[in-house]
Amino acid sequence: MHKLSLDISQFYRSAQLGQELRHHLLKIQQQYPNYIREVQGRGLFNAVELNSKNLCPISAYDICLQLKERVLAKPTHDTIIRLTPPLSISLDELQEASKALSDVLEHDLPKMQKAKPEHVSPTSSNICDRCIE
Repeated sequence: MHKLSLDISQFYRSAQLGQELRHHLLKIQQQYPNYIREVQGRGLFNAVELNSKNLCPISAYDICLQLKERVLAKPTHDTIIRLTPPLSISLDELQEASKALSDVLEHDLPKMQKAKPEHVSPTSSNICDRCIE
């Protein structure tokens, strides 16, 4: 059986970096309250929940595609973007990732909404029964 060697400083680093990331994400939420419904996280596991009504017909997947060159982000259930940067990430890289999301919401999202047909609505088939409000 393998023993897991954990350095307590890694826990503190994860907590500190996660708090910094959430600070940036909450600033973005204040800047775009119509698009970002909620920011959640623990350590470096974080998520941004989007307001699908105001983003329609754009989904979290569409936003993640715009972020793919700058940020590793995973869409979940059409409305959630999961961000889980590595423990080795620097504060500058966290700021760059936050700026990338802000830039997408400011510059790319309006273009995407105009380009995508408005009659397309978020698909409920991708939403599990636990996520229905």
